[in-house]
Amino acid sequence: MLRPEEEAAAKMLQGTLTELGVESTWRPGDDPPDVVFEVKDRGRWAVEVTALYQYFQKDGSPESRRAATEPIIRMCENLQAQIGDLVNTDYLIVGFGPIRKPSLREVEKRAIEYIRSGKSDEKPLDDEGRVRISRQTEPVRVHWMSGLHHSTRNADGKSISADCRATVSFALERILNEKLPDLATTEGYERKMLLIVSEYVFAEPQMVKEILDTRSLTREQVDTILFIADGKVHWVADPGGVFVQPRNTRADSKLLAVD
Repeated sequence: MLRPEEEAAAKMLQGTLTELGVESTWRPGDDPPDVVFEVKDRGRWAVEVTALYQYFQKDGSPESRRAATEPIIRMCENLQAQIGDLVNTDYLIVGFGPIRKPSLREVEKRAIEYIRSGKSDEKPLDDEGRVRISRQTEPVRVHWMSGLHHSTRNADGKSISADCRATVSFALERILNEKLPDLATTEGYERKMLLIVSEYVFAEPQMVKEILDTRSLTREQVDTILFIADGKVHWVADPGGVFVQPRNTRADSKLLAVD
């Protein structure tokens, strides 16, 4: 059974093929592969789906960023559940001048008394009802941000976590070491593909492509690698020649055509 993120990635790949005019269906695989695509006139494709995370060094070993941030998020969620009965209080004053009596100094004094009293019903602050005050309440909300401290070292132990290229390079090496052997065990497929979902906001597709270009990947290892980021599917490696750039298009066009 596919995880939600794996199913979403498979649907995005199918959508991309549809945009290229290629019909396909898919189903969960035997792990490996995660997903099996039946592509019209192009046979069966084995697709391994994984995610690219940021890793950092903890006690001399690589640790996923999620291991550091998710406990903080859970703490904040637990905190929210425990203070859900509390309310934030704001006060609204509506005034229509001119104010004739009492003086504005007295109106101010009455407003302070009202706020300190904890009353919630609307009340006039002047003698003619031209200035009124009421308490506005809403549930207390806990807002949070989480991340890695700037002093945290990357998983390689040499660079800081702010070094995006080092972070992506380590994560890609980890993915290739894990997934390429899985793909090597699959048989009976015309194509073997790796579909990487970005879980690291600074992993730019062009950076991923440049790093993969240095790996000298072969068709025997993987036919193509696709990278999902910003809601799009990007072609970042294609040793098997699955895709070709269409002719008569702008050089920066991201449209692909199945060869």
